[in-house]
Amino acid sequence: MNDNLNERMPTGISSLDPVLDGGVPPGSVVLLIGEQGAGNREFVQSSMIYLSKMKAAGQNGDNRILPKQMVYVSFTRLTSSIIDEIKISYKKDLVAGIEENISFIDLSNFYFEKSVVPRGWYSHTSLLTEKEKGKVSDSLVVELTNSLRKIKNKSLIIIDSLTDLNTTINNPDEWNQLIEFLRGLQRVAKTWRTTIYILVSEGIFERSKLMEVADCCDAIVDFR
Repeated sequence: MNDNLNERMPTGISSLDPVLDGGVPPGSVVLLIGEQGAGNREFVQSSMIYLSKMKAAGQNGDNRILPKQMVYVSFTRLTSSIIDEIKISYKKDLVAGIEENISFIDLSNFYFEKSVVPRGWYSHTSLLTEKEKGKVSDSLVVELTNSLRKIKNKSLIIIDSLTDLNTTINNPDEWNQLIEFLRGLQRVAKTWRTTIYILVSEGIFERSKLMEVADCCDAIVDFR
């Protein structure tokens, strides 16, 4: 038990990890709040880059857990756009082969399914084909849940973003479903020993709802 309490999953940020006694306790759900351009997305990008370097160098320690997988979940953005953004923003020697170290889960088909966006803008698959394959769901949260179940324990998961999930909520029942999901995620993350970063834009939630979301997380980092 004591060994588990001392374990840390590094953020990979050399100036931050010493402050956190080596990193984040595995199983933590961390809410990363930020205004546009404040740095929360850059934080997770930097974390993935430097953790990739640490894994390549075999920098495991007695109480240091490097993620078995790094998984980036997006609801609206193309995987290629995320990779291009990372490669443009950092030095070439840092990001060389970065796409080989990150697994991407793209849930844009489910996000846009009930929107007014023309299907051809986000998918090359016909609606009939997706229904035949059982891939169309009434709930984006359900699809997210099913995707997370397939990830290895002791991993790092980035959910980009809670802002997108919020736009799919149309009534109190759907809001309650989101909160139930977050509470369940906080609980099961401890069993998985997996660190989860959740991005959210500043001002997207009213104060009371943000407090509900925050109550489902183990820590909050506010980027300004």
